[in-house]
Amino acid sequence: MKVIEVNGAPLACAERGSGSPVLFIHGTGSNSGTFEPVLGHLPGTVRAITYDRRGYGSSAGPPARRLGEHARDAAALLEVLDARPATVVGSSSGGVLALRLAVARPDLVSALVLIEPVYQAALIPSPSTAAAVGRVMLRWALRRDPKGAALRYYRWATGYAGGGNQFDTYPEEWQRAALSDARTALREVVQAMVPGPGPSAVRRIARPTTVLIGDTGLPVFHEASRRALRAVPQAREVTVPGAAHFVHSDEPAVCAAAIVDAVDMGERLWGASNRSC
Repeated sequence: MKVIEVNGAPLACAERGSGSPVLFIHGTGSNSGTFEPVLGHLPGTVRAITYDRRGYGSSAGPPARRLGEHARDAAALLEVLDARPATVVGSSSGGVLALRLAVARPDLVSALVLIEPVYQAALIPSPSTAAAVGRVMLRWALRRDPKGAALRYYRWATGYAGGGNQFDTYPEEWQRAALSDARTALREVVQAMVPGPGPSAVRRIARPTTVLIGDTGLPVFHEASRRALRAVPQAREVTVPGAAHFVHSDEPAVCAAAIVDAVDMGERLWGASNRSC
């Protein structure tokens, strides 16, 4: 990976392939490596750009003070890499950041692929979710055990409806990386309690948008994803059987196919001749 400094933060990023740019934005407690299975299914005509958000993985430096900083980082990265407009793929909180980017800098975005975006999840009434997150925060605050609290959160967020979770099936390398970023992830869980962007702003997004929803994960994430579907005028839903919250780890080929379709839709909208690169 190479390191590119944007907005005062050194971001570790990597590129694969050439052609239409696709920027991947990972979710809370994740990093760019979790998109590797998807990259293996993409054609070489896609210029896949992955990076670790500030405070995660190989991106050194302090974590973001608020979620909006990550959207600004993504915009700056696309400009520095001369990769605009790009299809932007965001998972979980990364999907919300993709929406923020499309609202603030529509010139940088040709299409969106949102993988179970946790859009306004804090506004969804769910006693079970409130209890689960509350137990995580109490463990962090009272026991001063960020890794234990983060592990509880990861297992809950990636749970399957029938029992078990995605996190425990991940490679040990992924698990270690997620736990090493425990403090950053827990801070982000708190930051995400402030919902945004608002529906009126999201309704102005005039880009082809695909929302991927796994059918075996938590209902709160399904509802949050459908909030995004209702808010974005050009959004379409793709239900992915057998997948939980991190759809791209359960069904990477399905995600890759959705990304290729989104790239095609973006190209038809913009035309290759309009690209700055």
